[in-house]
Amino acid sequence: MRAFNGCQKPIIGAVNGFAVTGGFEIALACDFLYAAESARFADTHARVGLIPGWGLSQKLPRLVGINRAREISFTGNYFGAADAEAWGLVNRVCSDNDLLAEALDTAHQIATALPEALFAIKAMMNEGWEDTLGHALVMEGERSNAYNSSIDVSGMAERLSTLKARPGSNAPRAAAGIAGRGHDFSKTVLRTQPVEPGQIEEMTGHAPRDRTVDFYEGRQGLTGERIHQRV
Repeated sequence: MRAFNGCQKPIIGAVNGFAVTGGFEIALACDFLYAAESARFADTHARVGLIPGWGLSQKLPRLVGINRAREISFTGNYFGAADAEAWGLVNRVCSDNDLLAEALDTAHQIATALPEALFAIKAMMNEGWEDTLGHALVMEGERSNAYNSSIDVSGMAERLSTLKARPGSNAPRAAAGIAGRGHDFSKTVLRTQPVEPGQIEEMTGHAPRDRTVDFYEGRQGLTGERIHQRV
């Protein structure tokens, strides 16, 4: 398990078949899971006469809740991919034939991220998960200040253009669909550069009915404008 725990790169688990006891623990060592429709999970440690040693007793309750984890481990009963998704154990259920392709597609998307930032985010999430929220937020702030103050921002514009060109990047905003145009819905958008005419509509998907702009100074020393608008 040291190889899993020490790996900087994201690990996607694709479960096709049975993930039982030790196999279940290996699955839980992944950063997130996709499961085939035929996948089955179970923790049979207690029925066999063993106790977990690769993290299951601590990770499973954090993922599905303590009471659900107790039932899974105390009974040793099998459950399927649909239940695993509903309980938050797996991120996506795929057809058996499409499982590997969908996992690889997600891996290709992840591979477009800047490696140094990706590795740092994974480390912060994993370490923060093992700590209290207050301590984890302090840790994030310290690392964010150190990292963001040392990066070369010259390539950000190009990466932003690439992101905007990805499929689905121009999809309607969910919040706008919920509020509807007949309702008042307030949004706050943080910008680290002055906002040009027309950019409000681009960022939010709606032309503003009114807006106010005030100066903003972030905790990392970034400055810009905070735009309040009603759509």
